[in-house]
Amino acid sequence: MEKEKDCAKELKVVAGFVDGHFKKLLPLLLVIGAIGIFSFGAVGGEGSFAEYFLPVGEGDSELIVTASGAKILIDGGPANSAVLESLDAILPPLDRSLDVVIMTHAEFDHFGGLMDVVKNYRVGLFLWNGVSGGTETFEAFKKILNEENVASLVVAEGDRMMVGKTEIRVLSPNKALLAGGDLNDSAIVIEVDAEDIKSAFMSDASLKIEEMLAGRIGRVDVLKVAHHGSRGSLSKRFFSIVSPSIAVIEVGKNSYGHPSAETVSALGAVGVRVFRTDEKGIVKVEKTAAGNIGVFAVQ
Repeated sequence: MEKEKDCAKELKVVAGFVDGHFKKLLPLLLVIGAIGIFSFGAVGGEGSFAEYFLPVGEGDSELIVTASGAKILIDGGPANSAVLESLDAILPPLDRSLDVVIMTHAEFDHFGGLMDVVKNYRVGLFLWNGVSGGTETFEAFKKILNEENVASLVVAEGDRMMVGKTEIRVLSPNKALLAGGDLNDSAIVIEVDAEDIKSAFMSDASLKIEEMLAGRIGRVDVLKVAHHGSRGSLSKRFFSIVSPSIAVIEVGKNSYGHPSAETVSALGAVGVRVFRTDEKGIVKVEKTAAGNIGVFAVQ
């Protein structure tokens, strides 16, 4: 994965790769403007939109399957087999492709598992914030991306991606946060609007980032709680403004006290149903036939 040099060049790389390797999966790639909006649709009839929160231990990983059949993986947890096991449990046995992989930031509990994902799945497009963190492990991951010919693109605040009728908006980081050098505060924060379900994926955002984004996010149905439910991401004002019906905490065995009792209590105080991947395993969120948002365990 060579360093992104300019938007126009990178978009040409992406379009060429998709045309050459993913023509059946992604027949249309439309780029509007320098980088701000790009969209694609997957082959196949309309299905149901679903979000899966994966039990990868003390780390983050989520899979979005759009109504048009596109598969978007956000983070991959640490370097264990958990993300592959979860994908095997969700996807058909012969389905070995992911349309988009998003790495929110270059911390090991978010990208470690992606190394095996890239080796075992055909990946159409890799999105990240451009901040490498300077570790040997991440450099090894970049080498794998190069060896597997995965097209990459840097995204930041204001970028949007349309996947069928599902819109994915990058709310953070902005230029100042990217220049600040803090891996958590420069992590990609994503809002997903699938018409029937609106979600916010907070990565490892701190209280400062939550406070900054609260008004822009507004009310959501589903909240991926920041930083494994740590006290450092506890903002009662944020929880009150986004007012989710469902909150998912991605957490595993740890020595940090995640999730904090204060965070769980603050969510409960505003009437949020809280689900933890260390307790429930794969958490699936989708619209039910009755029109409600249902939460299911995937065996």
